[in-house]
Amino acid sequence: NTTAKNALSSAAASFAGNSETAKVLASFDLEIPGQDGGTVIFEILGVVKGEKVKVLHWNGSKWEAVPSEIVADGQIKATFDSLSPVAIVKVTEKATTGGTTGGTTEDEEDKTGVGVSAAALAAAAGLAGVVVCKKKSN
Repeated sequence: NTTAKNALSSAAASFAGNSETAKVLASFDLEIPGQDGGTVIFEILGVVKGEKVKVLHWNGSKWEAVPSEIVADGQIKATFDSLSPVAIVKVTEKATTGGTTGGTTEDEEDKTGVGVSAAALAAAAGLAGVVVCKKKSN
């Protein structure tokens, strides 16, 4: 969905405060055979419990946050009423470099990016599924 892709960056930024930055870790179409919604556990390497991560769902006209939480290092649980375009966004504090005046801000997180290695490994018999994501190698 081109409209969804074009709106993703601004939607991700809307979840970050003034002293924060947002980075899209992954975006993909999520499908669970025979299901319109449900609870999914995503495996995202490098995500640590306690970090601020949002799971977004394209509702047909805009991105919206769905109930989610980091349940363990590398695992995010999210609950959906409907499926397909999904994005995972990490929000971090901006790091300030330089002196006390005129400093610049930089993103604290790794610049290598994250890609989806399996779009939807879902349990066909139940609502729970697993999606595995890993960092791209440069």
